[in-house]
This record gives sequence, structure tokens and C-alpha cells, in this order.
Amino acid sequence: MSDKKQTNSIVSQYLSNSKWHSCEEFLYAIEDKIRKIEYHRKQEEEQGGFIYYKPHPKEPKIIESSERLFNCATEIEAMIQVTNSLFDVLLQIVNRLLLTNPLDEENVKFKDLKNNLQNQSLCTKLTTLLNSDEFQYIRDFCNYIKHRKLIYNKSQINVNFKDKNGNLAKDLKPTYWSFQGFQGKNSTHQEKKSADIKAYADKVVNEILKLLNDLNTIL
Repeated sequence: MSDKKQTNSIVSQYLSNSKWHSCEEFLYAIEDKIRKIEYHRKQEEEQGGFIYYKPHPKEPKIIESSERLFNCATEIEAMIQVTNSLFDVLLQIVNRLLLTNPLDEENVKFKDLKNNLQNQSLCTKLTTLLNSDEFQYIRDFCNYIKHRKLIYNKSQINVNFKDKNGNLAKDLKPTYWSFQGFQGKNSTHQEKKSADIKAYADKVVNEILKLLNDLNTIL
């Protein structure tokens, strides 16, 4: 975040409790990441239609803008990677606030944190989020493109060339676009539409916000 003096909903909500002061940097990180998730979502949605027609006396020809499809996929990939890192920042907060002897910041792993965390209710909720279909897809996606190879995207075209007035449309959108399936560490992930992936990110963000609230209650 460029200016820490800004009033931020998440930061201001928790820093009113002095016990959170040791986690100020992590709260700013969460606030920043959520803003970036929304930014990448907006950028993807503002790409608009990326299928066009080429006028023809008998039959229009579809021309797909590969550049716009690439831009859309780039924004969704960025959104997924930022969403993935939110969980890691949450673990840093749990480590700092709840462990009597916090782990070294560079070595905070969930398996180690779980062994030292006395609050079983919170531990269960963290485990549930980590093992959820939504988060597993996001984490596997990040690991796959980081360490292995691309996950290709494609669009499904089901176009009506006429607009509501019966004229040839000038800017056409695909029925949907998606990322193809891939093999994760423990799961085979099927093809996912961009709208479904955005819903996955929303679910993870909402669960992390709930966990922050649970932490505040515990304190």
C-alpha cells in the first residue's frame, strides 16, 4: 500500500485493540492484497468482448482477439496468486498472536503452527479452509504454473450475430472463457470457467476475513 496513513477498514478495525499492534504490517499486507484482488478482477471484466465479426455478404466470420483473451487470463492468474498468498499472511498473524513462542517468520508452515496451536476451534477452521476445494484449486494452480508449466485457456463461442434490433453486432462476447484442467499435488482439477475461479477467490477472501474476526474474539 502506497500510503499507510490512509484509513483502511481492516487495519483500523483491528488496531484499535493494542494486542494487534505487533501484526500491523501483516494487516496492511492483507488490506493491500484484497485491494489487488479487486483490481485484477476489475481489469479482467473491463476487457469487454474479445470476439469480433468480419462483415460478409452471406456469413459473418468470427475473429477472436487473442490479445484480449491473453489479458483476461493474465489478470485472473494474478488474482489467483494474490489470493493464495493471503493464507500465508494469515498464518503469520496467528503465529504472532497466539503462540507463546512464535516460530521464526521465515519458517511459518501450517503443519508446524498446528502442532503448537492450543486453540483447537481455530485450528479446525484453518484446516477446513486449507483443505477446501476452493483453496486447493488456488494453491495447486499457483504451484503448477510456478514450478511446472502453463495452464492453457480457451473460449467457448456461441454467438448470435444480431443485436436486439436485428442488426449485426459490433462487439461480441464469448459464452465463457476458461482455464483447462490440470493435475495438482493430490487432486485432478477439471476445466474451470473464469466466473467460477472468481467465485473461488471470493470464498477464500471471505473465509479469511471471518478467521480474522475469530482471532479478534479470542484475544
